Amino acid sequence: MEENKLIKYESGLLAKVSNAVAVTNKILDLAKAEPLLIPYRKGNKWGFCREDKTIVIDCIWDKADPFSEGLAIIELNNKCGFIDKKGHLVIQNSYNWETKCFSNGFARVKQKEKYGYIDKNGSIIIPCIYEDTLKFIND
Repeated sequence: MEENKLIKYESGLLAKVSNAVAVTNKILDLAKAEPLLIPYRKGNKWGFCREDKTIVIDCIWDKADPFSEGLAIIELNNKCGFIDKKGHLVIQNSYNWETKCFSNGFARVKQKEKYGYIDKNGSIIIPCIYEDTLKFIND
């Protein structure tokens, strides 16, 4: 192995070449510790299931979008809000379906045909006064 390489990979093990640190696959699997939740339709209602189709969040919503930054957009009675991965409503249903998922800690929301932004607490950061907006991108 070349001496200028910092990390080597052998037999499912990452190791720093100086042998000061070794990382096993168990640590690499930490990102997988939380199961992926997928929107799932049962009849005309939506909920969320794992990859094996085990329902985790009951199918009670009229619409549902995938999770982004720990929250998912759901719709009930023509109003959107956000739920967490336990299915708890964390941002009340008070927005139109043109609401977008969270990006860099903010979500675009629509009320009364105008757009603005909220944070993950549901606090309005930019009032809904704009004709159109885009996602927040952190450059």
